[in-house]
Amino acid sequence: MCQSYPPSQSASVRITAGDDTVLKSVDKFCYLGSYLSNTISVDSDITSRLAKAGCAFGKLQRRLWGVHDVSGETKVAVYQAVVLTTLLHGCETWTLYRRSIRRLDQFHLRCLRRTAGIKWQDRLTNTDVLQICGITGIEAFLLYSKDSYDGPVMSCICQTIASQSRYSEDNSWPVPVHSVGLSGVIKILSRRT
Repeated sequence: MCQSYPPSQSASVRITAGDDTVLKSVDKFCYLGSYLSNTISVDSDITSRLAKAGCAFGKLQRRLWGVHDVSGETKVAVYQAVVLTTLLHGCETWTLYRRSIRRLDQFHLRCLRRTAGIKWQDRLTNTDVLQICGITGIEAFLLYSKDSYDGPVMSCICQTIASQSRYSEDNSWPVPVHSVGLSGVIKILSRRT
C-alpha cells in the first residue's frame, strides 16, 4: 500500500481542442471536489480533505463534542458519518505514501481524543484511544475503501471484456459473462495480443 515518494517531475503536454485552440496546461485543478495534479502526488487533495474534515469537526464542537449528556458511542457514530466520510471522500483513487497516511492518522486520532474527552495529560497510547472509542485506525478504513473500489472496477472490466468476446476459443459455445473472472480476463487479453 505504501510506495516511495517520486521525485517532483512535471510533464508538459500540449492539448488542442477541435478548432486548433490550445488549452492551458496547469499543475493542478479541482474536479468534483478532488484535486488532480500532473504528478501522482495527492498532497493537495489530502490537505484539502483535512481542511474540510476539520471544518466539519469544528462545527460540531459546541453542539456535540463538548456536550456531556451525549454518549461516547453516539459521538463516534456521528464522527464516522460526518467527519470520516468528508476526510476519506475519493480516497479509493489515491496513491498513498507513508507520510500521507501518517497525516491522516494524526488527524483521526486527534479528533478521537477530543471526541472522547482524552487530554494529553492522560498519557494514553493511540491503541488505547482506538479501543476506548471502539473504532479502527485510519489505515483500515483506507484499505476497506480500496477493496470496495477495486472489486466493482474489476467486475466492470471483466464484463466489458467478456461482452466483447463472448465465445470460447473455438467459437462453438458462448461464455457466460458472470463466469469470466480475473483468470478469464488474462486469457482473453493474452489471446488478443
